[in-house]
Amino acid sequence: DTISGLFALAYGHCFIDGDAIGLPLWIPGRGRWATTLQLVDPDRLSNPNNMFDQDRLRAGVEVDQYGAATAYHFRRRHPNDIFGARAGDSMIWDRVPRQTAWGRPQVIHFFEKDRAGQSRGIGRLTPVIEALFMDHRLGRAELQAAVLNAILAVVLESPLDADMATQGLAPNSDSFGAYQAMRKDFHDEKRLTFGGVQITSLFPNEKLKMEAPSRPNANFADFESAVLRKAAAGIGTSYEQLSRDWSKTNYSSARAALIEVWRGYIARREEFTQGFCTPFFGCWLEEDISLGTYDDLVDDALESFHTLKAAWLRCRWIGPGRGWVDPTKEAEAMGLRLAFQVGTQEDESAEQGRDWQDDQDQLAREMRRRHALGLPDPVYPNKPTPMPPAGEADARPAKENA
Repeated sequence: DTISGLFALAYGHCFIDGDAIGLPLWIPGRGRWATTLQLVDPDRLSNPNNMFDQDRLRAGVEVDQYGAATAYHFRRRHPNDIFGARAGDSMIWDRVPRQTAWGRPQVIHFFEKDRAGQSRGIGRLTPVIEALFMDHRLGRAELQAAVLNAILAVVLESPLDADMATQGLAPNSDSFGAYQAMRKDFHDEKRLTFGGVQITSLFPNEKLKMEAPSRPNANFADFESAVLRKAAAGIGTSYEQLSRDWSKTNYSSARAALIEVWRGYIARREEFTQGFCTPFFGCWLEEDISLGTYDDLVDDALESFHTLKAAWLRCRWIGPGRGWVDPTKEAEAMGLRLAFQVGTQEDESAEQGRDWQDDQDQLAREMRRRHALGLPDPVYPNKPTPMPPAGEADARPAKENA
């Protein structure tokens, strides 16, 4: 799998299970780099032999006197792996230290902390599982009721009252049987037809009653909407995005909701990339430096990496683009931010999931191509007037001293 796919899978585990766990392995012979990322299912992180938590061992995580993780205990197989149960691997645990003696991570464990001293994460779906399960059960009940209403659509009413039915169902009773026989003979007899179409007729005192279906329940949509709103609030997204229902939302409400949701996404993405992606990037970069890739640029690059690791790993991760609700207005706003220097090309490109250097290189290639073909430069309507460069003197005359 690609590294971006592994990161996406790791965040999926963090979102559902509460933990993202990766092992930066060293496997030479598979390419230029031996550093490899292996993801671990959070269910495999547990105490050896399923023992209870202890002072220095909590849910498979060893901690020191300050509560910092020092080692992790992993099952060799998932507890529900039937093949592992046959081989006995699911009951064998391996202890893996958190990092090597020189600081290279051996286990990358990321989770969102809600309390100090927390050693394992909580999935974002955990608070809303009960509400989602109630919605699932109600949906199945409504579907079953709708099927029954569709089957029992027509009912034939007879004049038989409760006393007659009781007497007729008694042993050796001939009244009910005779009445039913008369009805059967009547319906078996061929009735009048007109133009080949049979004319409907009923036995005396019989009536056909059409059952009006009472499903789907009129209150089901409101109940489901309330459940989804509660789930969306717990997950940290908007109701419209979770339900894919934009019918009751106007432009202003949708934009306000998306801004709030996007702010939360940006914060969580920053935490995940710094807590999971950057440590693995450091493992790869350490190997790449040891291969002599940067010897021509930095003296003693490997020693510099170990001494100034924070500077070497100062990077910015670009995620999926936010997208635009109103492309025209948002493009004009982006142009104004760049013209008045309240934003940067790097920020604007990253917001749409692109790299600003790649954008400028591509624009330069397209410009050279247009000039080579004799094409005119593009015309930008309503181009804003840029601010004067910094350092220029103010054009207004200075006031003379009185």
